[in-house]
Amino acid sequence: MKKLAILGATGSIGASTLSVCRANPDLYKITLLAASASVDKMFLLCQEFSPLYVSMSEKHARLRLAELLKQANSPCQVLDNEAQLLQLLASCDVDSVMAAIVGGAGLKTTLAAVNAGKEIFLANKEQLIVNIMRYTRLYRQICKTVLVLVICKVKA
Repeated sequence: MKKLAILGATGSIGASTLSVCRANPDLYKITLLAASASVDKMFLLCQEFSPLYVSMSEKHARLRLAELLKQANSPCQVLDNEAQLLQLLASCDVDSVMAAIVGGAGLKTTLAAVNAGKEIFLANKEQLIVNIMRYTRLYRQICKTVLVLVICKVKA
């Protein structure tokens, strides 16, 4: 069972990833959920998936989520800052990372995971376009692969 971090857990790609995990509980253990500011969604995800860690980039959201988790007696630890998130992504608590943060906002976290040799599921074309040479060079050095998910919307 792989330990999965989901960056952008409250967005549409995060929701799709969580659906896959929900349907295949023997494949992945969610150890980290990260998002920006959707406290209510994140709280429900923490209750359902019981990750070891959760990260919210917006300070007010982080404080509110910590309060809700404490009231619910959840063992989930809320990370205090980006430095803790970057450190966790490089730790043995994470094997694979779903990078589903919009635009360039997820660049730093995705590169931290790449540099640590984690398996990356990249669902963000901007990161791939801007960093294709960096990702390719790093992954050649550590003999890993980047899995690129191409998401197409079809109009009915």
